[in-house]
Amino acid sequence: MTRDKATPIITDVRVSPEEQRRARTTKYMIMMGIRVFAVVACGILVIVEAPLLWLWLTVGLVAMAVVPWLAVMLANDSQVKKDRRLFAKYKARSTASEPPALSDSEKPHRTIDAD
Repeated sequence: MTRDKATPIITDVRVSPEEQRRARTTKYMIMMGIRVFAVVACGILVIVEAPLLWLWLTVGLVAMAVVPWLAVMLANDSQVKKDRRLFAKYKARSTASEPPALSDSEKPHRTIDAD
């Protein structure tokens, strides 16, 4: 006797809202930390009058403009349920897509109509 429905797996359960919020907050804080590092690095480079200062300041200013935008986009992104099972990428492929091979006696005969 077999079951008609597949047994649910615990890894198929959606992530709780609290866990989603905590993950988004962590991403946001890490990206804002990168922004703070860029501000401090630009300040130190200005103080020590580093060579190619114009290049370093351009990179720092771009980072300070792009990182907050990226942080907000990633923090507000909805969590897509990922397949977190260990061998999910090695799922067995169904063989139902290919019909079984027919023997010569089972093959349908070709009929030509006059119409």
